[in-house]
Amino acid sequence: SHLDYIFKTRLYTQEQKLISDKTYIKEAEITCNFPNKILIKIKERTPSFLTKFQGEYLLIDSEGYVLEVFSDEDKPDYPIVEGLDIAGYKTGKSLGSQSSPSRLELAIKICNLMEQSEFLEGYIDIIDITNENSIWMFAGPSLSVKLGNSSDLAMKISTLKEIFQSGYDGSSQGTVDFTSGKNPIFRFNDNNS
Repeated sequence: SHLDYIFKTRLYTQEQKLISDKTYIKEAEITCNFPNKILIKIKERTPSFLTKFQGEYLLIDSEGYVLEVFSDEDKPDYPIVEGLDIAGYKTGKSLGSQSSPSRLELAIKICNLMEQSEFLEGYIDIIDITNENSIWMFAGPSLSVKLGNSSDLAMKISTLKEIFQSGYDGSSQGTVDFTSGKNPIFRFNDNNS
């Protein structure tokens, strides 16, 4: 009703303070409903991957924001993206990069596609985008995945998930190669052929 609207006050300053103080909060809405009620609505950031910078691991969200910093001993189980040439960072802010923004966008795209297909956690340890035309993934202890360039990434990741579910996973000693034709092929490491 009209009276309800009159007695609601939005606390914009507190919203901005909450967002700046808490790196995992993307959006916040704080409403004071008189006489004695405060309603807080938040939208959280979703962690997506780690990247290493000067001996620390930065936890990056699905939009390129730095959520938290970890040491090697306490880092969470997310893929580590290699190949981002980082200029600097500040927690709660977008990652600064010396390389073209397309590399950060590529890392975000790959991790978002992996998350959408429920293939993110526990499968892939490292994603190497140092060369955007030769993207590699590694699953411990001994499986390599050669994705090639960024074309058809959604199809490649979906197919890779199926390959893992069929039994070729990190314990498979070889390489899944998406660059040798229409369909991926599996090659055993030289010492296992």
